[in-house]
Amino acid sequence: MLTRRTGLFFGAAGILALTPWAAFASSPIGRVTEGRGPAFAEAEGSARPLVPDARILLNDLVRTGSEGRVAMQLGERTRLRLGGDVRLRIDRFIADQGGTLSLGSGVVGVDTQGSLSRGLSIRSPHALIAVRGTGFVVGHEPGRGFSVLVNHGAVDVRAGGETVRLGPGEGTTILRRGAKPSSPTSWGAPRAQAFRASLR
Repeated sequence: MLTRRTGLFFGAAGILALTPWAAFASSPIGRVTEGRGPAFAEAEGSARPLVPDARILLNDLVRTGSEGRVAMQLGERTRLRLGGDVRLRIDRFIADQGGTLSLGSGVVGVDTQGSLSRGLSIRSPHALIAVRGTGFVVGHEPGRGFSVLVNHGAVDVRAGGETVRLGPGEGTTILRRGAKPSSPTSWGAPRAQAFRASLR
């Protein structure tokens, strides 16, 4: 069945695999625009605080404490907002073209501010999320599981061997590692607001 099920991420992943990302290791690819509470970037065995205007480097492991909140700009188009207890690695990224991020924990908001030619993939132990131009929130939703909510645009979520496509206002949840994503549904305002509130 092709309705609501797509393979966009296959093309994006194939293109990304051909790029010599190692050549850009430790290169500045963005900066912090807002920061409060404990938040650090770790690279090559050292950690540095994430304060406004701090640089974000390729291969950084970005982490926040429970009260930490960080907003960052990657290139000109990609904006990230991190809630508390986030573990996010910048695996691959080329400004305004795309890349790969690995989300270990917490909730992250993403807005690409337009289309990325190579697409952006977010990998986690629960799912692979693939986009080209959109805004969405992804991460652990208390009491429910690993969730993805789209603000605008479209997102492909792959988990448990199945892919669903989400449109504006739609979300999906993966109950546990290895499980399939739930069918796309329109979230009510209270649930959507509570999920987004974890970024503030």
